[in-house]
Amino acid sequence: MPSFHLVGSLSPSIGNLTFLRELNIQDNNFHGTIPEEVGRLFRLQYLRFANNSFEGELPLNITDDLSTLSKLYALSLSRNNFSGSIPPSLGNISSLQILSMSRNNLGGNIPAEIGRLSNLHFLLSSTTFRIFSITNNLLSVRFPATVGLTLPNLTLFLADLNQFFGSIPTTLANASGLIKISIGDNSLTGPIPQNLGSLRELQVLHFGHNPLGTDKANDISFISSLTNCTNLQILSLSRIQIGGILPTAIANLSTKLTSLWLNDNIISGSLPSGIGNLASLGYLDVRNNSLSGIIPDSVGKLIPT
Repeated sequence: MPSFHLVGSLSPSIGNLTFLRELNIQDNNFHGTIPEEVGRLFRLQYLRFANNSFEGELPLNITDDLSTLSKLYALSLSRNNFSGSIPPSLGNISSLQILSMSRNNLGGNIPAEIGRLSNLHFLLSSTTFRIFSITNNLLSVRFPATVGLTLPNLTLFLADLNQFFGSIPTTLANASGLIKISIGDNSLTGPIPQNLGSLRELQVLHFGHNPLGTDKANDISFISSLTNCTNLQILSLSRIQIGGILPTAIANLSTKLTSLWLNDNIISGSLPSGIGNLASLGYLDVRNNSLSGIIPDSVGKLIPT
C-alpha cells in the first residue's frame, strides 16, 4: 500500500497477518509508534515504513521481537521521526541485506553488533558492503579510521546532517570504487586527506559546512590531487574554513565538473586564467574569500547555468 495517502496509526491487529511476507506502507502519512505485534510476522521478508511520520525509539517497543524476524531481507525506516539510538539487537537479524535509516532523529553511536550482518549490502559493515547512507540524523561519533579498509567496495558514502566529529579517514581512498562522498553539515575537522585523488570514479565530493581548516597556508593544497579524479562533477567546499593560495591546478580539474563551491572560506590568490578549461562548469561560487586580481577573460567560455 505504498503512496496511497493513508493516514492514521498502525493497528496492533497487524500481528494477526502471520502469512505476510511483505509489509509495504511507505510514502503515506502513518504516525505513532510501531506496535510490538509486528514481531509476530515471522514470515516477513520486506518491511518498508519509509517516508511516514512514525516516532519513538528504534526499534521502538519491538526491540526483542525484531530478532525473531529471521527471514527479514529488507528493513526500510528512512524519513520518519524515530529517535534514540540504533539498537544493537538489529545485529541478530542475520538474513538482513538492506537496512535504511536515514533522515530520522537518531543519536548515539553505531553499534558494533551491526558488523555481524555478513549479508548486509546497504548501510553498514561487511566486505561486500557498497552503500553507507545515514544522512540527517543526530549521530555523534567519529568515523572509523579503517572504514576504507574494512569496506573496500563502497560506492556511496553518505553521512550529511549529523554530528560526526574527528577527522576524515584517509582510508576512504582505499575504496577505489567510490562515486559519491557526501559528509557535509557535521563537525569534522582537518586536515583534509591528500590522497583522495586516487578515487578515479569519484563524481561528487561534498565536505561543505565542516570546520576543516587548520589555519595552515596549505589547507587548500589537497585540491591539486583531485585533478586525477577525471569523473568529478560536483565539488562542494563551502564554509569549511580553509585558507591558502588558490592552486592554479584548479583549472585542471575534471572537464566534467559542473558545480564548484568554494565560498565563505579564507582563500587568497586569484582565479587562474585557465579556469575556462572547465568546459562543463555551470556554477562557480567563490564569494566571501580573500581573492584578488581580475576575473580572467576565459570565464566567459564557461557554460551558463
